[in-house]
Amino acid sequence: MINSFHFFKAYYHYARLLDKNGKKQEAIDYMKSIVGSSKDLPDYKLEKERFWIDEAYKYLRKNGIELA
Repeated sequence: MINSFHFFKAYYHYARLLDKNGKKQEAIDYMKSIVGSSKDLPDYKLEKERFWIDEAYKYLRKNGIELA
């Protein structure tokens, strides 16, 4: 069986890479994209991706960004 690499996980890791390379604003934009995209997910998908969504929220809060 092949494990799929989920959108949220990929975006999260890419954003962390951007941050590590000094591109903080771009990383923040990717994290916001994760959070924004999560709002339209069906419950089963939201449950599956919850970890990455929560990590994106934590990253944003750590960087002084509060989302409603």
